[in-house]
Amino acid sequence: MNNDNSNPQYWFYLDNYVHLERLGNRVLLYNSLTGEIREYMDNQEVLHLIEKLQSPENLLVVQLGEKELKDPEISAFVHDMRNLFMGDLIEASRSTGKPIQLAPVLKLHRDADKMKTESFRSVGVNVMKYLDRLALYVNDSCTLDCGICSSARKQFLWCNRGNTGAELHIDKLRQLFDQLVGSDLRYVHILGGNILAYPGLHELISILVEHQLKRTFYIHYLNLAPGRESLQNLGLTLDNYSQMNVLVNFPVDEGKLKITCQILENFSIPVTFAFALQSEAEFTEAERLISALSIDSVSFHPFFNGQNLEFFEQGVFVDRQSLSAARPSLKEIHSRQVMNPFLFGNLTVLTNGDIHAGINDLPLGNLSKDSIYDIVYREVFQGQTWRRSRKQVIPCRDCVFSALCPPLSHYEYALGKNNLCRIWPLNIDGKAAN
Repeated sequence: MNNDNSNPQYWFYLDNYVHLERLGNRVLLYNSLTGEIREYMDNQEVLHLIEKLQSPENLLVVQLGEKELKDPEISAFVHDMRNLFMGDLIEASRSTGKPIQLAPVLKLHRDADKMKTESFRSVGVNVMKYLDRLALYVNDSCTLDCGICSSARKQFLWCNRGNTGAELHIDKLRQLFDQLVGSDLRYVHILGGNILAYPGLHELISILVEHQLKRTFYIHYLNLAPGRESLQNLGLTLDNYSQMNVLVNFPVDEGKLKITCQILENFSIPVTFAFALQSEAEFTEAERLISALSIDSVSFHPFFNGQNLEFFEQGVFVDRQSLSAARPSLKEIHSRQVMNPFLFGNLTVLTNGDIHAGINDLPLGNLSKDSIYDIVYREVFQGQTWRRSRKQVIPCRDCVFSALCPPLSHYEYALGKNNLCRIWPLNIDGKAAN
């Protein structure tokens, strides 16, 4: 190494908490500790330096001399990286060799492809470790006519009225949970039309208690308003495993919502009021109701009705500033590149027994004829839902921001577009591309 003082050499490195994305002539660098983002486009000197940094033999560390550092583009880039705590320079004369920088490696825990090649492993047992959450639509009976349920449940967890009399037989559910012994299943969501009308509810609760599974019951506030006896029908026990989501959509009957709140005042399990929102006006009204009725725990769920795109653009779409403010960790960024954290490990069972990895995807099988082992195996080794990432879809796969964006959800299906953002297509100045 030449350490001649007349031609000093430096080691330039990027910190390993920096996310680096290069697509064509565009480069994005993101500091996962501070949320700072820098973009470079059509900058050949910087692109060449990034290529060298990304080379496996360099591992984010390259040598720079005075000649390179006097180049205005390289000098500006190095200055930015140092000021933003994304990288630094070390005098080569102060080290006995090249500094070591460990670059992160993407890997899915209990990788499916690896499991298939390891003959000593029991694939049937290992795939069950992927299953984390189960949503059960136990019936479709409900006397309400809210108008949104059939569409809302395809966007987020919500009740669904069918009034066909369909229901999941409790014997089938017991068989299902017997098969899940030894799995990593932790959460069960109980939905339906009005689950209080499900004849097997008490036995289902006993099964969930027996298996020590965390469970959430979804009930529309109008199905609770008639009186305290409806809660007695629920037959819940006081423990740390149960909670209730009370569903509220607009227009709201404030009097009946108040009755529901009064009924739940001394209820023994945690209660969250979940509001489905279609407009800014409904959000404002929800805030008023929450304050007027002293509601403590709430969640908001924007609902796309086909005509309120502007509401979604204001409240749901992301831009550069919101991504920076969200400050996703490097672990989150890497996980989004190999799997879908929103969908991964989730299964939904409908009243007809169909089992879905995603509510808007084709069923993987049916509870009446397929074992849960077969269902999970199909999704792990043949399915696409759990691993559906922005790297796989247009236009996100061509955007340097894709790994920073939230994972694909059911909203993309509802809106018929993958990029729920104000980023694509944009140029470096943030103006719409021609």
